[in-house]
Amino acid sequence: MLGSAHPTQIISNIVKKSETNMSPLRLAIPTEMYQSPLKKSILQATMNGVKGIRIAAHSELKPEELTATGTRQLLHYLREMGLSVAAVNLPLQRRFNTPQHVDTHVVMLKSGMQLAASLKSKVMLFQPGIIPTTEDADARNQLVDILNDVAQLGNHIGVVPTLSVSAAHSSEIANLFAEVTTGQVGFNFDPADVISGGNAVTETARTLYDSILHVTARDIIDDGSTHGKETVIGQGDVDWLEIVALLNEIGFQGWVTVDRLESENRVRDILLGIDRLKNLAGAHGV
Repeated sequence: MLGSAHPTQIISNIVKKSETNMSPLRLAIPTEMYQSPLKKSILQATMNGVKGIRIAAHSELKPEELTATGTRQLLHYLREMGLSVAAVNLPLQRRFNTPQHVDTHVVMLKSGMQLAASLKSKVMLFQPGIIPTTEDADARNQLVDILNDVAQLGNHIGVVPTLSVSAAHSSEIANLFAEVTTGQVGFNFDPADVISGGNAVTETARTLYDSILHVTARDIIDDGSTHGKETVIGQGDVDWLEIVALLNEIGFQGWVTVDRLESENRVRDILLGIDRLKNLAGAHGV
């Protein structure tokens, strides 16, 4: 699947270069940003000085097409490049809580978790959409049942289903997590999402600190619109110095995937964000 390895000297030089620029933050990038075949994206990620990658299930790597041999080859190639899979991201095209799509989504969630397990990642990211209130009992119970189902699988294979939730207050998320009793569910902390949802970054981090398993680093200008205006890290309203300090305070040891969704040059903006966070982390001593 992956073909022959690159010459040892090239690999050695790349890895040495990335190690000399290592930041105490465990920084990762989404390989989909390169819009290239996965093997080429992995090489580009190494040359861009990160140690982790986020892979998109189905769009980049289809779980049903990855054989045992292909998995071994991919893991071997990642080791050669000095990379780890920070997370597997599962984009869901339809509303998560639409009754007619529940079974399909559960199958996709479980296949995404199996993919994460095979790639030695402990985190699978997904967006469940709006969290139903307790007044909407049917929808709430359905979501809780799904989370208990996938959490139970995660408990067996060592992968935590990790939610990206934009609009909910941290107390709502904590209450939902408390209803999951079969295993662990995690929270993907995206400060830009927190701000766009009208919530406080510090309060969210401190309320959900023991559930934060992954951080998505994006920046946003809160212009009063529904979602705000996304921008390069360091040019928006997210106080990244505070975020770095918060992550240190709560003892976060997971991956920080730098991303930007709305950009004419996604690769450039993400790499600028990587540099910004490295500088902040170094200055703060994290």
